Amino acid sequence: MKKVWRSLPLVTALLLSCSAPGGYPQPSPFGTPSGTSKHLLIGVAGGSMTSADGVLTLSIPAGAVAADTDFTITPITNTAPGGQGSAYRLGPDGLLLLAPATVAFQVSTVAAPIDQLTVAFQDGSAYWLRLPTARDAASTTIQATASHLGDWAASTGTSPRDLFGTVTYSTTVDVPFSATGTATLNYVGEDSRAAYYLAGGTMTLWSQSLVIRGTTCTPLSPTATQRTSVAELVKEPPDFFFAINALWDLQCIDGTRTAVATTFDSEGVSLFRCPRIPVGTPILSPSHLQGAMTIDCGSDGQVTGSWDLSPGLTAAALPRPRRAARAR
Repeated sequence: MKKVWRSLPLVTALLLSCSAPGGYPQPSPFGTPSGTSKHLLIGVAGGSMTSADGVLTLSIPAGAVAADTDFTITPITNTAPGGQGSAYRLGPDGLLLLAPATVAFQVSTVAAPIDQLTVAFQDGSAYWLRLPTARDAASTTIQATASHLGDWAASTGTSPRDLFGTVTYSTTVDVPFSATGTATLNYVGEDSRAAYYLAGGTMTLWSQSLVIRGTTCTPLSPTATQRTSVAELVKEPPDFFFAINALWDLQCIDGTRTAVATTFDSEGVSLFRCPRIPVGTPILSPSHLQGAMTIDCGSDGQVTGSWDLSPGLTAAALPRPRRAARAR
């Protein structure tokens, strides 16, 4: 079978470069170290550690690492839009967590009201993404779930037009697999043509065993962080351009390593020669985006993606994703 998919980094780059007229959204510089680093060896039993200034606590659950790992927290300059206090670089760099961690900020010294604060992280393309955030006014803490390490900050800038919800993905192109997950869309602005969002989230493989070229492979971690892309809610004619951007590293029983990636976008960047076919009637509103689409590549297979996104959800209220349809 011939390969018809385009690589994930290229899809992400095209969506970021081609979908942001008016010069926004804009990436931010990466922060530079600005304080004392803390180190702690955490093993398979899990553990927690707090930054030297007492602001950020990283909690690693049991089973998140397969061996003793030297975790670090380093204060860095905060380049997040609306950033409050120091940002923090969590290490080791590139560590693949086998279970989600928790990042919590003590915000008692921050001037902004707690209901205006959110947890944000900066991805490899230098965009800061606000996450669904749980807030506890009594303890003056905010926290979010982390499927990766990297740079984290407390920030303001929440918008009532931020959207959160569930997504599903299923493919029979090349390597059949399905995944479900959550999506976070940060509203960044609009013009006469469309409203623009920074889109991210996580995806979790439905099956822990994939067959690639006759060899059984398993993911190093079943959950992958989506690379940031730009989503567009087009005004006339109404449309929604959205991508699911996740990649999983796999270990195969023959000793080799490989990867699989999602190849869904509703605009036609990936699998650009395959027609897009809407499934059902979409909801295209700033307060509710819901729909599904099949990318039909004929004898090479199909890719189906769905989304259900609404504003105002917190980390505690974020619905559990439903399973994607089984790839046939």
